[in-house]
Amino acid sequence: MLLGSIAALLALATVSLAQPDLMPRALEPEELDAATVARAAARFELDTIVYQVLTETGVPGAVVAVALGGEVLAAEAYGTADVASGRALTLDDPLWLASITKTPVAIAVLDLVAQGRLELGAPLDGLLGAGLVPPAPPGDARALTTWHLLTHTSGFDDRLLNTMDPQRGPNPPLEQLALPARVEPAGAGPRYGNAGHHALGLVLETVTGEDVETALQTLVFEPLGLHSARLLRPTDEAYANATARGHERDVRGALRPVDPPTLLDPAAGQLRLSGRDAAALLAALTAESPPGPLANDVRTALLTPAARAHPLAAGTTLGMTESWLLGHEVVLQAGDLPGLHTLLAVVPSVGLGLFVHVNGPEREGSEWETADGMRDVRWLLAERVLAQFLGDARTPPSVVDAAQLPLEARVVAGSYRPSFAPRVGPEALLTLTGLAQFPVAVLGDGSVVVRTPPEVSPHRRYLPTAAGVYVRDGGGDVLAGSRDARGEPLVHGTLGLPITLERVPLLERMAVVFACLGLAAAGALVALVSWPFGSLQRWRSRQPRGSGPAGPLMVLRWTARLLAVATVAWFAVLLRAMAEVQRDLTLDLAAWWPWAAGTLVAVVLLALLLIVVGGVVAVSGAGNRPGGLRLRPRAAFHVLLGLAALAIALQAWVWRLPPWS
Repeated sequence: MLLGSIAALLALATVSLAQPDLMPRALEPEELDAATVARAAARFELDTIVYQVLTETGVPGAVVAVALGGEVLAAEAYGTADVASGRALTLDDPLWLASITKTPVAIAVLDLVAQGRLELGAPLDGLLGAGLVPPAPPGDARALTTWHLLTHTSGFDDRLLNTMDPQRGPNPPLEQLALPARVEPAGAGPRYGNAGHHALGLVLETVTGEDVETALQTLVFEPLGLHSARLLRPTDEAYANATARGHERDVRGALRPVDPPTLLDPAAGQLRLSGRDAAALLAALTAESPPGPLANDVRTALLTPAARAHPLAAGTTLGMTESWLLGHEVVLQAGDLPGLHTLLAVVPSVGLGLFVHVNGPEREGSEWETADGMRDVRWLLAERVLAQFLGDARTPPSVVDAAQLPLEARVVAGSYRPSFAPRVGPEALLTLTGLAQFPVAVLGDGSVVVRTPPEVSPHRRYLPTAAGVYVRDGGGDVLAGSRDARGEPLVHGTLGLPITLERVPLLERMAVVFACLGLAAAGALVALVSWPFGSLQRWRSRQPRGSGPAGPLMVLRWTARLLAVATVAWFAVLLRAMAEVQRDLTLDLAAWWPWAAGTLVAVVLLALLLIVVGGVVAVSGAGNRPGGLRLRPRAAFHVLLGLAALAIALQAWVWRLPPWS
C-alpha cells in the first residue's frame, strides 16, 4: 500500500504542489519527521506509477492529483505540454477539461438554489421564455425544469453537428445555438448529453444577468480560488500560449499537436483550468466542511445519486455521474476533446478524490487494459493510483442461474445502441446508422457478453447474481436488464459514464439489410441471366459473335456480370463465417480475413466502376446502337445495380453490424 493506511495519508497536510524536483539532497535532522517521510513516500510512489504508465502507453504528458479529506496529498505534472516545441508540462499550465466543465456549472446552479435565487422545480419555460425552450414531445404534460437539466433527464435530442466552430473564433452569445428538439418526456433517462448543460448556461445568464463566464467567475472560480479558470474564447495571447495542447497520431504513429475547436455550447465543455487549481477544486470537493459555493448541501447534492434509469445500475447526481473503479463506487465527471482526456473522481465513502489529465493518445500496438477492462489511459492512471490508496475492492459475484432472475430483468440477446441516439434531423442518419452499436450475446450458462468496440474496451462478460443484476465476472460494475413502456428490452450499464442501451428494432435493422440484399440480388440475377440469354438470342437469330451491344454497353454488362459473381462469393464467405461464429462465438480472423477482404474489395471496386461508367453513359447518351436505341435507360439500370451492390457491401460497416452480431 502507498502509505500503509488512510491514517498515514491524513498526515500530509502540508504537501507541496510544485513540479517534482528529483535531484537528491541530504535531509536535515529536523526534517526527519513522520509527515516528511510519508510525503516523500507518496511522491515517490506517484512518480513511479505515472512514469511507468507514460512509458507503457506513449502518451506525451499527464497531470495527476490526489486529495483526501480536503487536503491535497500529491499533485504533479509529467511529460510534455507541446511536442512541437518540446515544452515541459507544469502544474501552472491551463488544461482543456472538456466535460469537466459540467461540474462547476452545476456548482453555480446549485449555489443559486441555495441562495434562494432559483428553484430546481420551476418550469424552464417561465425562466427562459417559451421561445428558447423547445416544445414537449406529444403526450408529455410534465414541465421541463432545472432538475431535469442537471440530471440529464431533459429528453433533448442531443446532437454533435453544428456545435463547434473549427475556425476557433470567439464564442457567440449562447442563445444563438438553439436548443435541440425534445424527443422524450421530461424525467426520462438519464441520457447523458451536452444540450442540458447548454441550457444551464442560459439559466445562469438569465438569473445573474451576466454572461456565463462572468457568472462562473463570481459564483465558483473566485470563491474557490481557481484563478486560472477560463470558459470563453478567445483569451489573452499569453494564456493561450501557456495552455497545454492535445495531440493526435499521424499515419506513421508520430505525435502532432492539435487545438480544440471553439464549442458553441461552452457551458457543456470548454473550461480551462491549471493542474494546480484542479487539485484545489478536488480538495474542496473532498473537504468535511466544504468551502464557499460547495457549502449549504451543494457538495452533498453533487455526490448523492439523484436519477437512475434502473434502481440498481449507475445513474447521475445533480451535476455528476456514478460509476465504479476497482469495485469502489465513485462519483465522477469525465471530459474528452480532440487529443485531450480528463477524469475527476471522488470516492464519497472515504472522501478520496482523483484528478487525471492526459494530453494525447496511446502508442499504436501498445498492449494493456485496465483491471476494469477500459482501453483508456486516464482510467489506467486513476486505477493504479487508487489501488495504492484503497486497494482493489472487487469481489467475485455470487452467481445464480439466470432463470432465477425475474423475466423482465433478464438481458435479451441482440444488437443494441445507446438509447439517447438522435431521432430527428441529419444527426439521426449518423447516429442511428452506427456511431455506436453493441452486439449483446447470452451464453449457454446464462452469462452476458457485451461486445464493445475494441478501442473502447475488450468484450465484457457479466454473470447473473442473486441481487437481480449481472456483475462483471471479476467483480466491479453492474449490468441490469429491464423493459421500456412498450415491453422492448433495455440494458443499463457503465462505460466510464452511465449508459442505457436499447435493442435495435428488428424491422428497422432488417429493412435496411434486406433492401440492400434485395437490390443486389435482383441486379445480380438480371446480370447473370442476361449473360446466357443474350448468347442464346444471338445464336437463334444467327448473328455473328461480334454483333453484340456497342462498346460502352458491353463494358457495363461484363462489369455487372463480374460484380454479380463477386457479390455471390462475398456472401458465401460471410455465411460461412457466420456459421463458425454462431457455433462457438469465436472467429479465426487469420483464416477468414483474406477471403472476406478480397471479395469485399472486388465488390466495391466493380460497383464503383459500374457507377462511374454507367453514369457517364447515362448522362451523355453516347454509344447509340443502329436503329435509334439509346443507352441511357440501360446505363441507368447499371448505375442502380452498382449503387445496390455498394450499399450491401458498406451497410455492415455503416451499421457496425457484422454478420455475427
